Amino acid sequence: MRAYSRCSEAGYLLLRIDADAVAAAREWLRRLLPLVDTAVASADAPATPETAPALDVAFTHRGLERLGLGRQILEGFSAEFRLGSAARAGAIGDIEHNAPSAWSWGTQNDPVHVLLMIFPRESDPRSIVEHVERIEKSLPSSIRVVHKLIGALQDAEPFGFRDGISQPELEGLPARNDRSEIHRVEAGEFVLGYRNELGYLPESPSVPVTGGQKMRLRGGRRDWGRNGSYLVFRQLEQDVEGFQQFLRTTADTLGVAPELVGARMVGRWKGGAPLVLSPDCDDPAQKDANDFLYATQDPDGVSCPIGSHVRRSNPRDAFASERLGITSNDALQRANLHRLLRRGRPYTHAGKQGLLFVCLNANIQRQFEFVQKSWIGSPSFGGLSSEQDPLLGSCAAERSFTWSETWAHGRMDGLSSFVRVVGSEYFFLPSLAALASLAGVTT
Repeated sequence: MRAYSRCSEAGYLLLRIDADAVAAAREWLRRLLPLVDTAVASADAPATPETAPALDVAFTHRGLERLGLGRQILEGFSAEFRLGSAARAGAIGDIEHNAPSAWSWGTQNDPVHVLLMIFPRESDPRSIVEHVERIEKSLPSSIRVVHKLIGALQDAEPFGFRDGISQPELEGLPARNDRSEIHRVEAGEFVLGYRNELGYLPESPSVPVTGGQKMRLRGGRRDWGRNGSYLVFRQLEQDVEGFQQFLRTTADTLGVAPELVGARMVGRWKGGAPLVLSPDCDDPAQKDANDFLYATQDPDGVSCPIGSHVRRSNPRDAFASERLGITSNDALQRANLHRLLRRGRPYTHAGKQGLLFVCLNANIQRQFEFVQKSWIGSPSFGGLSSEQDPLLGSCAAERSFTWSETWAHGRMDGLSSFVRVVGSEYFFLPSLAALASLAGVTT
C-alpha cells in the first residue's frame, strides 16, 4: 500500500518447499511472523525489532498445498490463482519469446511456492545483500532458493522514464492531499473482504467456524481470505540499448528529437509530464501530474497517441461514446474495474536490466489479465489495427505503432520487442491472521 518509499533497496527470494516438509515449513513461518509488515498500522500487529527488515510473504497455490492448507480452503481461491501464471500464459499473451518455455523461473515443471520480500529499514546500515544472505542461511534444508533478485527504488525505470505516478486511491485509507476523485476506487478491488466497485465482496476462501473469531465471519463461516490480496510478480527484462537505438534511428528518419519519439510511445515525457497536459515539451512542474482525462481533453489522440503505453494501461475515460450513450463518467467507472495497485522496482541481474513488476488485485482475471490481454496486447485497442503496446507487445515479429494521426509519417514500423518476460507467477498475500493460521498458530 505504501510502496516502501523510504526503503531504497528490496530483496526478493523465490522459494520451493520440499514434499512432506509441512512441519519444518510451518516452524519457519512461525519464526518469520514477528517480522512480517502490515499495510495499515494495527494494535494487534506484532512488534518488529528495530534492526530487522520489514518482510512480506506470499504463496502460490501449490505453496499453500505444501504448507498443508486444507482442501476446503484451497478450492475457495479463484481459478486463475489455482492454475498459476504459466498455465494462463496463452490467455494473457505470454507467447513466442515471452512463453513459459523461455522463462528462468515459474514454469509448471520448475515451480515456486513462496515469495519472500525483504525491505531494510531506512536507518539500517546493512545492505540488502547482507540481509538476503542472512535470511538464506536461516532457511531450513527443506526450503530451497529457486531464484533471488535485488531491486532498487528509483524515480525512473531502466528506459529512463519516471515511474509509478498513476496509482488508484483506496476508499477507506487516509487520502493524500493531492487525491483526485478520478482515481478513487473501492477497497474491495484490491483487498478481499470489502465491497468492490460492483458492490460485491470479492470471491474469497472460507472455513467453518472453529475456535477463535479473529477472521471475520462471512455467511456463518470464517473468511480466511479477508485482508489478503492476490499478488502478481513478474520479472521483465528490458533491452535498454535496443530501445535507445530505435529512438535515435526513428528520430533521424522523422527529423525530430529522440525524446519526442520516446514520449509518444510512452505517453509521458521522461520527466513524467503527461502528453495530454504538456504535448510539446517535458514540463518539470507536471512531473507528477495525474489529474487528466482522455475523452474530454484529447479524444482523438492528438497529444497522447491512442496506442501509447500509459493510455493502454489505464484508458481512463477514453472509451466514452456519445453515439453509444457512454458518458465520460461511465467510461471512467468501467475502466476503474480494471485498475492495478502496481509497484515496480528496477533490477540488474546477470548483467541484464529490467523491472520487477509487482501488483495487487482482488480479481486476477478482471484486473491483471484483462489489462494484459484487452488493453496492452489488443491489436484493435481504441480502433487501431494490428498494433500492440509499443513497449510490452508480446509478439517477437516486427510491429507498428501509430504515433500521430496528423503527421504524414505518423506510423512507426519495425518495432522489435523491447521487453521480455523472464519469469511470472500468481501469489496470495495473506492477512496476519491467515498467516498465523497457516503457521499453525491459534488465532
